[in-house]
Amino acid sequence: MRGRAGLLCAALLCLLPTLAAPARADDATSTNATETAEERPSWLDGFELEWGGHAKLYGSMGYAHPGSILGQQTDDLLFDGQAELRLKANLYYEDWAAFEVHHETFFVGGDTRHISSQTGGGSSSGGSATRGLGLGGAVNDDRRLMDLTYFIEENDDYYIQQRFDRLNISLMPRSGPVRMVRLGRQAVTWGNGFLFNPMDLLNPFAPTDVIRDYKLGDDMAYVHADAGFADLELVGVPRRDPDSGEVRWEDASVGGKLHRRLGGIEWDIMAAKHYEDFVLGLGATGYLGSAAWRTSATWTFLHEQSRNRDGYLSFVANMDYSWVWFGKNWYGYAEVYLNTLADTKYAATLEDPVYTERLARGELFTLGPIYAASTVNVELHPLVNAYVTAIVNAADPSALFQPRVVWSIDDNLELLVGANITAGGKNTEYGGIVPSGADYDLRPPDSVYCWLSFYF
Repeated sequence: MRGRAGLLCAALLCLLPTLAAPARADDATSTNATETAEERPSWLDGFELEWGGHAKLYGSMGYAHPGSILGQQTDDLLFDGQAELRLKANLYYEDWAAFEVHHETFFVGGDTRHISSQTGGGSSSGGSATRGLGLGGAVNDDRRLMDLTYFIEENDDYYIQQRFDRLNISLMPRSGPVRMVRLGRQAVTWGNGFLFNPMDLLNPFAPTDVIRDYKLGDDMAYVHADAGFADLELVGVPRRDPDSGEVRWEDASVGGKLHRRLGGIEWDIMAAKHYEDFVLGLGATGYLGSAAWRTSATWTFLHEQSRNRDGYLSFVANMDYSWVWFGKNWYGYAEVYLNTLADTKYAATLEDPVYTERLARGELFTLGPIYAASTVNVELHPLVNAYVTAIVNAADPSALFQPRVVWSIDDNLELLVGANITAGGKNTEYGGIVPSGADYDLRPPDSVYCWLSFYF
């Protein structure tokens, strides 16, 4: 039954232009010239349709370090690729109702997927934000309420996948405290982090993601209301058990966030039940001179102990600033991140089911307890921007560097060329962690890549 929802949604998408079409006048039934000349108002006139999307092509060439799990399988360069098409439509009715749908098609394959499949690492991922980069992982809807993802082809070398990433209806009451109610597949972002964002519980981006056009959508109910003293946001996310397919309270997320400005500082207070954990969060945003600062912190009460921990603190703070130097526009930010669920005993961490469960769900992306990160951007030309991002595990130390250049070729055409470069010694996060009893390390490949994006 869940698979039929995709066909129903596709049929609804096809009907959108019909619903948005203006009513046709029936000249044959007109009784006089005046009535013929005048257009009678119709409820269909309140509809407005917007549509668009993008097409992206991705290619990468990677180098797997000797001794790594991939480097032990091959000493050749790794070539990977992806083609992506996203079609989106928004149907509005006056100013109080809207319907949104986004449909994605992926073709993903290459050497990394082939080798990962041979070594048992090519399984699909249900929630990772770093999907579809030629690394073998594909999105599935095993946990989501609606099954709107299906494969045209899937094997050890490539897969072709189609899915609905947005499918929701919004109602905006014209009076009363409720400003919006949205039901269906959508994305909600909370928190103030740039690369790390502990308050963003639902499908956060990975800190290494350089393409952040869209977050993964989840099936949820969202309410935005005026609480009188603050803005209030509420979310409810029902989920299924991936093994039984049953909707369970233990897998659901419900939460609320209050936002208010006091004394020049914007405050966020959050409380949530996320899977079987309870999470409290506090965030603030303000200004120091011409620089902006932000911070977010959460405390998670664990439903079961993790290496003698009953809970853990996640904290992020950042500051960004823009300036002019040598006649060029510059922008940069620095960020620090703390996670007390982690430590530098990586082998034990990788054997801890509480931690690995959160890695698998796409909630945590790193293994160390403290990180420093920064990004610097310079506008070389009005159409050319250069960026360098550095993510440093301060406890190892080890680091990942991500230089890239973005060229706006035309109004709708963009080229991104970049690299991922790791640095660190043995048994560091980016230098290569050695799991217990293994004769290989987990150092990720260094790579160069390019994205060609066409927007319409």
